[in-house]
Amino acid sequence: GVTGSTGSSGSGAFASVKQILDDALESAVLVQGCWVLKSSLACANEKDVLPRNLLLLHFTKQRMITSTAFAQLAKISTQGARDILAHVAVPCPGHGWEFKLPTDAAFEAEYPAIANAQRGEW
Repeated sequence: GVTGSTGSSGSGAFASVKQILDDALESAVLVQGCWVLKSSLACANEKDVLPRNLLLLHFTKQRMITSTAFAQLAKISTQGARDILAHVAVPCPGHGWEFKLPTDAAFEAEYPAIANAQRGEW
């Protein structure tokens, strides 16, 4: 389970689902029904934030992208694209890169308001 403080009591009781989701919304974005750390927190180099956001946006719609297509989309070098891709995708030789987590349709079905709100954030 997930434990956390329940306000001032500090008893270590289980955190509520609402609190967990609120915390996730503060530090992550929903991609394919999976929580992914926000680019502003994940990128050591500020110049990678916008390209990574573009990649995550792409992955909200499609599971695959080539490093060349991503480099052109983000206006960065192919090597820079590969470096960013390596954190959120896995290479599929001959096909490009695939978002590394399986789509969690169950989460999106259980929390449609969050899924729709996250789509609206982009």
